[in-house]
Amino acid sequence: RSFGFLESGNLDVRRMRGFLGQTGPGVNDLTVHPGYFPRGEEYAAWNYRWETELAVLKDEAIMRDVREARIRIGNYAD
Repeated sequence: RSFGFLESGNLDVRRMRGFLGQTGPGVNDLTVHPGYFPRGEEYAAWNYRWETELAVLKDEAIMRDVREARIRIGNYAD
């Protein structure tokens, strides 16, 4: 399953909870771009909210939901 591609750069707590409710056994991929707004005007047109996505992934309630659902968080290096 893949989540978040169409919402790329605009993940918020509501959307994250929706994705968590749709996960199933096996690999589930969530496309996110957490971080800080990069310098350079070339990124302004993307309309990504890097800081918001980072905050969602650090949100205590979201992380509790992730633990309770027994979801292991990884990245492409895993």
